[in-house]
Amino acid sequence: MNISKTKKIILITIAILFLGVGGYKAFKTISVAYNHKQIDNIVKSDGAFDYKNFAKHLSKQVPPLIPSDMTKEQGKFIQNNVEEYSLKTGEKLAEDKRYSNEEKAYMTQIVAEWMFHKSVDLSRSEIPAEHKDGILNKIAEDIITTLHETKAKNTEQTYEIIMVEGKVKESYNKCIDNLIKDNSITEDVGEKAKNLSNIDELYKQAMEEAIKKASKANK
Repeated sequence: MNISKTKKIILITIAILFLGVGGYKAFKTISVAYNHKQIDNIVKSDGAFDYKNFAKHLSKQVPPLIPSDMTKEQGKFIQNNVEEYSLKTGEKLAEDKRYSNEEKAYMTQIVAEWMFHKSVDLSRSEIPAEHKDGILNKIAEDIITTLHETKAKNTEQTYEIIMVEGKVKESYNKCIDNLIKDNSITEDVGEKAKNLSNIDELYKQAMEEAIKKASKANK
C-alpha cells in the first residue's frame, strides 16, 4: 500500500489540530509521544496506566476545537463523549498485559479523537438523540477491535490510522443503515448523516493551508 506524501501531511496536520505537537508525535511514533510533563497524565504512582487522569487530559483539549456552528449544549455533548469513551476504553485496556502504558494511551487517544469527530457529525445530523450513543459505542468497539488486530500484526502506524478510519466509516454507515431498516429514521435523514464528515472537512482545510503555505514559499 502506497501512502502519498500529501496524505501523510494531512494525517500529521489532523493530529496537530487535535492535540498539538504532542498529538503529532503520538501518530508519528509512540516512543516519543509523551514528554516528562505529559507522562503524569498516563502513569499512576505504582506504574499502572492512569486512564482516568488521561481521559480528563483528553477532555480538556476539546473546548477550543469545537466547531463554531455548535451550540453550547452540543459542545458539552462532544466533550462529554470524548471523556466518557476515553474512560471506557482506558478501563478495558488498563489490565491488558499486551501493551505498554504508552500504547494504551495511544489507543485511548485514537478512540477519543474519533469520538470527537463523530460526535460533531451526529450533532450536525437529524438523527434522534436516543440513537447517538449506540452509534458511538459501536464505533468505539470497532476501533479497539481494529487496533488489537493491527498491533497483533505489527502494522506500521500510518497504515494503522488509515485502517481505523476505514473501519469508523464502515461502522458509522452500517449503524445508520440499521436505523433506516428499523424505520427509526428516514432514508433522507440517514443519507444526510452519511455525508457528514468533520474529519474530511479538516482534511480539506489542511490541504488548503498547505497549498497557501507552499504558494507563499514559492513567491
